[in-house]
Amino acid sequence: MTTAPPITPLTEPQKRVTAPLVYGVSNEAISAQIHLSVDGVASQLRVARKKLGRPGCSRAVLVHALLTARQVAPPVCHRPAPEFTEDELRLLRALSKHSLNEDIGHAIGVRASDVRAEIDALLAKACADNPAHLVGLAHAWNIFGGPSDSQPVALAAASAAPAYEMLPITSDAARAAATALAEDRAHLLADQGIRVPAGSTTALLKEPGALGLYEDGILVGCLALRTRPDVRHWGADGRDPGTLVLLDPATVGTTQVGRLLTMWLADHAARRRLTWVWCDVPAPRGQAEEASEWLLDHLHELGWERRSPTVLTPAGDRVVRLRLRAEARAALGAAISVPHSSVPTAVPPS
Repeated sequence: MTTAPPITPLTEPQKRVTAPLVYGVSNEAISAQIHLSVDGVASQLRVARKKLGRPGCSRAVLVHALLTARQVAPPVCHRPAPEFTEDELRLLRALSKHSLNEDIGHAIGVRASDVRAEIDALLAKACADNPAHLVGLAHAWNIFGGPSDSQPVALAAASAAPAYEMLPITSDAARAAATALAEDRAHLLADQGIRVPAGSTTALLKEPGALGLYEDGILVGCLALRTRPDVRHWGADGRDPGTLVLLDPATVGTTQVGRLLTMWLADHAARRRLTWVWCDVPAPRGQAEEASEWLLDHLHELGWERRSPTVLTPAGDRVVRLRLRAEARAALGAAISVPHSSVPTAVPPS
């Protein structure tokens, strides 16, 4: 029997570097997301490989090790798993264990020179960007099953507390931090030619269900849950149990923060036996329309489904409707800690 390599839990900075790997992103993209140099990202990945007992391994093998060890959360994926053949599943498992095409080919019974073509075909079928993303999706689809037999379950308890917390925004200090965050993000969007209306953040912070996502005690994203939403403008789509969320271009955050907010919302709704998370994206005319289009594109990339062109709410506001299916994420607690009792509970429409 082969002895499993020793594993050391990653630090929170190392988790922030490695978490985007499950989406198959490059070192350059990770660098831009977390504001660390490309060399710094590469250095942290080398350390992570050593801690997980996989020095020099491929990114796909590293992703499998990270997810098996519960060091990062699996990617958000609302698509069902394709119907893989036994040969395709064998290739998936080989990608998660072997770094060299020669070893992968030996595991699946093909020549090393043919492995690339086999991988490309599997990537196309799974709609994955690369092998690392594919392995991440396989974990999201639970293709590999539960934790590896070689991975002690006690590791999860031994690892550090989650880096993120979702907490209500109720104090003046929390509102001031959210306002400062919005101002910083508004400046970043302005550099892209997108002007965010100042009133959107003010409206969000006035909501009784305003929540903040904190990373190591620092506010990185905001949203607001409406506990008794008026969803008459949703028509038939609003008849299923759901909750309405208010998202603001200046506070929804970077791609990584947006993914975490999306995952948390889907899990929050599922825990309350709801079917949907609804979102009304304001659709004002004029300069603010650019910010709305940016938010719509941002949420679409994160898995939100656009339901209609512009409609009017009961209050007469122009909005575009998006929805997100509720989905329990058992592994989310490893990334986000939240005192659920302090988070508003949505009331399903009658």
